[in-house]
Amino acid sequence: KSDDIAPVFAQFMVSYNQALMIEGRSPHFSAYIDQVYFPNLRLAKSTVAGYKDCLKHVKDRLGDLTLDSTRPADIRALLELVVDEDDVSKTTIGHVKHFLSGVFTFARNRGDFDGANPVQGIKLPKARGKEETYAYSIEEELEMLDAVKDSPR
Repeated sequence: KSDDIAPVFAQFMVSYNQALMIEGRSPHFSAYIDQVYFPNLRLAKSTVAGYKDCLKHVKDRLGDLTLDSTRPADIRALLELVVDEDDVSKTTIGHVKHFLSGVFTFARNRGDFDGANPVQGIKLPKARGKEETYAYSIEEELEMLDAVKDSPR
């Protein structure tokens, strides 16, 4: 019966929300991403995989930032750290920035965050350009096709 589960569910939600909060303030940014953002995304698996790749660059660098305490200067410093320490390309740091902005937009749409999106207006730090890519020769392409011709689709 739904009457039986209501108290159990209410207690679960209290403990869940308390785990996200810091001294009654907004949730840790990293906890919010893990416990609210990703479980509620309704996007293609490949998109979510890309977002999780972006998260790898910032997860351990979010520290005690909360949704409400994050300022544009914090985001800029975070992006600079990623560029300096992970040696990412301009494209990758752009993806990381858009991922972070998306988290704040998501939180605003859910009513979990009421401030301005601190990521908007941030300029990307200088990062390395794209590396030169290699084009396969026709012989190499034929070898690859030959190698997978008996594979199931």
